[in-house]
Amino acid sequence: MTQVASQAPVTTRPTLVGRDDELVLLRKRLAEAAQGAGSIVILAAEAGVGKTRMIEEISAIAEARSMCVLHGGAAETDSKTPQGLFIGVLREILADATETERDAIRDMTGRGMTHLWPDVFPGEPTPDEDSQTEIQPELRHSLFLSRLLGLLQERADRTPVLLCLEDLHWADSASLRVLNLLASRVTGARILVVVSVRPEEAANDDTAQLPGMLLSMVRHAHVHEVNLSPLSDTGTRTLVSSCFPREGFTAEFLDLLYRRSGGIPMQTLEYVRFLVQRGVIYEVHGLWINRDPEEEDIPNTVREAIQRRLESLNDAERLLLSLAAVQGHCFSGTLVASTLS
Repeated sequence: MTQVASQAPVTTRPTLVGRDDELVLLRKRLAEAAQGAGSIVILAAEAGVGKTRMIEEISAIAEARSMCVLHGGAAETDSKTPQGLFIGVLREILADATETERDAIRDMTGRGMTHLWPDVFPGEPTPDEDSQTEIQPELRHSLFLSRLLGLLQERADRTPVLLCLEDLHWADSASLRVLNLLASRVTGARILVVVSVRPEEAANDDTAQLPGMLLSMVRHAHVHEVNLSPLSDTGTRTLVSSCFPREGFTAEFLDLLYRRSGGIPMQTLEYVRFLVQRGVIYEVHGLWINRDPEEEDIPNTVREAIQRRLESLNDAERLLLSLAAVQGHCFSGTLVASTLS
């Protein structure tokens, strides 16, 4: 008998599993940075293993210690935005910027980096670029680099900083230059830099700039590389269990989940969400259990699971998602609303 899927949501932020040693390292570097011994931690792992989840965890710890937490990241696009890795960083600095910081950001983006202006100052008219034609592109990037490092240093002088930069494998060359210079200056600053990268993507970099830069960086004593591995079968079971208040899943079912997901947390969670929606996982008197799944119940790939989940959406919801997806996995509600109007 097919069960009716429960409408109760499965938690989207389950317990962090199997990362105790990595968290000990990050906590230690965070404490050292607060005392003026800055460093860089590189989180390396394939897609879905948990780099973003680790960054969320260390960000929460830093915020609890009243540190300034800044986030930036690169996006997978056909054309890489120069200095795009730091757009989010500038926007977060602006959120509680002093007048001096705000003027500095206006000047550094308005003078030669106007392509960043719509993202950093959305809704404000882009400055006239006519007066910038005499500045050589190389000098523009150098000025931006110097001013950005100055902003970070000034912020760290007031409050220790955790700087999180995600998806380094998609970063542009200008952003990589900033990070490379930051690596040589962070040791005496109250800054911990945590970056995430997919080694397989870095190896496919056409310019080979990123692999070479990473090799150069890890030679420094204050740069630490952490390789995240998929979870074990026990770790996968713990992860699945943490999604539910109470569960009584069969060992055979959990073993099947582990084999299909390969121990990759993102894939495991995507399968769990799909199986709840399909009714393979259901709730009886507060206990979450499973029926024996049939072969077609568990898709062979996460892509297939997501596609099958999307089939349940109506036309309006699909339109909304298709418009939002143009911006990537994070999107502005204001921009989507503007497009719909």
